[in-house]
Order: sequence, then structure tokens, then C-alpha cells
Amino acid sequence: DISDNTYTKMTFGTEVFDSDGTYDHSTNYRWTPAVVGKYAIGCSGAMGVNASERLALMVYKNGSSVLRNQVAYGGPLGDQFMVAGVIDVTSTSDYFEGYIYNGSSGAKGLSGGESICRFWGYKLIT
Repeated sequence: DISDNTYTKMTFGTEVFDSDGTYDHSTNYRWTPAVVGKYAIGCSGAMGVNASERLALMVYKNGSSVLRNQVAYGGPLGDQFMVAGVIDVTSTSDYFEGYIYNGSSGAKGLSGGESICRFWGYKLIT
């Protein structure tokens, strides 16, 4: 469960595709692309919510939020949401993580499993 009114790191423990072996899926759950350039990066999740509750997904670069998508629901919903964008990797030691904010009145769990809760990144050819 994800505590209410807190920012929580999403721990994606299963890799589907990691050709360079640069995602740590067992210790710190972060991706270090190791090659500078422009990258498409994002994450997605799903959580059941009640009326007027707020959720947010963020992508952090080197410990600071660089992408954010926030949603506030007006009725009882449980929906998938995502955040994605293009980010410059300027150092071979840059790293990225997915975070979620649960703005509800209690702890909630993510739903949908691996088919919905994902983190991804890939280098753009420029």
C-alpha cells in the first residue's frame, strides 16, 4: 500500500526489456541510461480512488522531479494514469526513478499489475 499524502518511490521489480542492463530492479529501482542524449521517459500506474481525491505520477532525475502529471477525480473512479516526456541526459551518471503521490484519505494499493504499472525510457535518435 502507498501511504496517503506522501510521495513514494515506485519499485518496479520486474524487467521486460533492458538491452543494456542499466535498470537496477533489485536494490535502488532506478535507471541510469549511461549514454548522453535525448530520451523519451515515462511511467504509468492505476489506483482506485474516491470522489475529490488527487493522484500524481512523477519522474525524478537525480533526485528531483522533472516530469509530473496530477489528476483529481470528481467521482468514484479507479483509473490508469501516466506521465511521459523528453528529457536530456547530460551525464553518464544521470539516473531516473518513478514516484507516485497518493492524495487520498487513506493508504491505497496500485492495481493492474505489470500490464499497467510500468516505467520506461529509450534514447531518441537526433
